[in-house]
Amino acid sequence: MTIELKSLQECATEALPAFVDLVDAEFLRARGRSGSALERYPSLFDAHNLNNLHTAWFGEQLAGTVAVKEFKLEIGPKNFDGAMLGFVCVNPEIRGQGVGSKLIAHVTQLLAAKELSFSVLWTTRPDFYQRFGWKTNDQGVIGELTSPKKLDESISPKCLRESWQLIEEIRLNSREAKVQRVRTDYRVVPCPVKEVFCFLKSGKTEGAYAIVGSNGSTGIVYELVGYPAQFPVVWSDVCGRFNRILINDCVGTPSYQWLSQNTDVNWKLQNQAMWILGPNSGSVSIEQLYVPYFDRI
Repeated sequence: MTIELKSLQECATEALPAFVDLVDAEFLRARGRSGSALERYPSLFDAHNLNNLHTAWFGEQLAGTVAVKEFKLEIGPKNFDGAMLGFVCVNPEIRGQGVGSKLIAHVTQLLAAKELSFSVLWTTRPDFYQRFGWKTNDQGVIGELTSPKKLDESISPKCLRESWQLIEEIRLNSREAKVQRVRTDYRVVPCPVKEVFCFLKSGKTEGAYAIVGSNGSTGIVYELVGYPAQFPVVWSDVCGRFNRILINDCVGTPSYQWLSQNTDVNWKLQNQAMWILGPNSGSVSIEQLYVPYFDRI
């Protein structure tokens, strides 16, 4: 029996629960995480994206999965079309038969045919993906610090879903490279956090915000964006809410520079991003590319 490759659009929407269950088993249940990928990444598993959810079948049995999310990255005045890969899973009952290799080779070829500017994935197994043309380059860093402040229960972060328009106004005035978002993108709850908040200082031209995931007494900062003079106000609220703070950022951003100068954060390179530049990448270099953690799958 051979491995058959299909998108969910090709095989049927009825296969979506099996796709999600395999992803949940690998990325959630096996790691002691709660919820489901269907709830955490609702737009990824929406009906409009079924053609970007790729599967491998061994007869009637789901053998493996790869999810793709297409997006636009703004760098200065230009927009670039990209795609990201995630949720690469192989059914443990069918491992060792080249399912993962067949899926990645298949999806890489499909993306090449779309003539995108670039494609990206994140992995701790770079050797596996290098065989298919993916190259490691990661400008991302992760920082960690412990807040010396006593927790202040009076600090009330804002609901992210309700604040998305204010966030978008602040992002519009930011000169940082950014992934274009729509309203539903603010429903994402990345692993491993249980909910996502927004700490916001309003103002179209002088506002700032932090998107922070909550995992008990640990806060994971996905981005700190806006007018740097407002960063101390926003950051004070973040530190007043969490004992331990992890920060996802990129070398050279205003938030990276401000945090490096004004906190005791310790940075480490993430070194997990791998890229393929497409025919429409133009003059953009791989060193310019970065996708914030909040936008990833």
